[in-house]
Amino acid sequence: MSRGSQLEELCELREQIGFFTSSHIDVLALWHLPSAVMVRDNDGTKVYQITGFLHRMPSPDTEHVSLSCTATCVSSILLNRLFVSQNPIDFTGLIANIKERCNKERLTTTGLDSGNPYTLGMVLSCLKGIASYTKQISADALTAETKGLSASLLDLVKKLRS
Repeated sequence: MSRGSQLEELCELREQIGFFTSSHIDVLALWHLPSAVMVRDNDGTKVYQITGFLHRMPSPDTEHVSLSCTATCVSSILLNRLFVSQNPIDFTGLIANIKERCNKERLTTTGLDSGNPYTLGMVLSCLKGIASYTKQISADALTAETKGLSASLLDLVKKLRS
């Protein structure tokens, strides 16, 4: 196989991967709350605003996002390197949501107590991924806020254990 045909094959594979990953965020948007602000235009550039995901389809009585579902969806997005490299993502709303729930000591997953190891593990893993992403795009303020929130979560764990 010649170099030219290998390059053509790689370019074709990249296009195919791009096609499949382009619908990834569209599917996740079905479970995003609120779905109306999932994408906003910023001077002609799409910016994906992530505020949180649900474990069921949104309904009028949906009050808050599922932390474990959100952590899973955020990890899924961040693992999609091609999508992440081509699309700016704004996690400010999600960080604010988690911070508010941390301050109210409402870090829970349905049926589990606030501050339970499962939920905290999911949220901390999510925050680690966001911190890594924000560091890559030089969003230093958000990286610092994410790290500060992680420290707050660990303080909550200590408080709940005592």
